[in-house]
Amino acid sequence: MCGRFSLRVPPEDIAEHFGLEVEPSWEPRYNLAPTQDVGIVRAGPGTKRVFDLARWGLLPAGGPGPGHGPVLINARSETAREKSPFRLPLEHRRCLIPADGFYEWRRRDRWRQPYRIALRDSDLFSFAGLWDEWHAKTGERLISCTILTTVPNPLLAAIHDRMPVLVPPIDYECWLDGDSSVSKISHLLLLARW
Repeated sequence: MCGRFSLRVPPEDIAEHFGLEVEPSWEPRYNLAPTQDVGIVRAGPGTKRVFDLARWGLLPAGGPGPGHGPVLINARSETAREKSPFRLPLEHRRCLIPADGFYEWRRRDRWRQPYRIALRDSDLFSFAGLWDEWHAKTGERLISCTILTTVPNPLLAAIHDRMPVLVPPIDYECWLDGDSSVSKISHLLLLARW
């Protein structure tokens, strides 16, 4: 489970890391929470990548919209292709969700201890994400996203039973390629690189 994360780096660092032609409009944030707008990087025209803001909590294209049903902030990577809200986005609407840390809470008797988890040697990394676009009858459109999760590596297993799937920079292009079949990216769905 990933229920909070941070993206504190300046926009120029995001643009450089993800190979964006246009610097994103982004204010550093220390505590991004479900239903807030988060940054996503997705495939644009040709080989370009674009940065968008998306509501964190996937709203399936044909679904009832905000305020109806559960908030789908995470999707289990092991079962995403079997679940209807995630099937089509996994096939054609994959995104990178930039972050520089995330928070998990370890249960200790009656209380929970928060931990901030970050890479030791890098300020910026990417969660494997899915996005979709919901359209209201009024013409309103809303882009939303979810973070894929997997079983934790040994370091995080002591804190929580799930962790976000991370996409290494070398695999960004493969992950974003909407023409790549799920079988071609399946090795990325189980990555717990920490």
